[in-house]
Amino acid sequence: MKFSIGEFSKITSLSIKSLRLYHEKGILAPAEVDEFTGYRYYNEADYDKARTINILKHYEFTLAEIKEIINEFDEESEMLEQLHAKLGEFQNKIKHYKEISHSIESIIKHEKENKMKTEEQFDIEEKEVETLLIAGYRMRGKYEEVGEGFKILGKAMGRHINVRQ
Repeated sequence: MKFSIGEFSKITSLSIKSLRLYHEKGILAPAEVDEFTGYRYYNEADYDKARTINILKHYEFTLAEIKEIINEFDEESEMLEQLHAKLGEFQNKIKHYKEISHSIESIIKHEKENKMKTEEQFDIEEKEVETLLIAGYRMRGKYEEVGEGFKILGKAMGRHINVRQ
């Protein structure tokens, strides 16, 4: 029995785009390709390869690793060495991520402690201050024109400028 690429896609849960890619990369060639239309047809024997590819994809094997495994081994039991190596990679990643996690937790704890100490160091007081004369002048322009604004402000304030009582 042969399946069109669409039917095979539904059966295997591999997208049509993935099946085309696997064909191009030599990972999963269809049983037959129509020479006139270019349609790909798969058979029941291709299902086992597709299932293996799905499993290896789920285990985060690269396409190159999948191709090597598919081309070199006929049975899943022969893949144990590759699976063992991948397990080692995952265990190393887990160890690395645990170290990162502990480091981040340490930073968070340290920052919380510093924040609490900072809050304890400062007392907030409310004070009353004497009435102050404040002048302001709004203007638009370039920074180098600020002097003109001070000149106008100085003329308006006269003797009260920069006087403290």
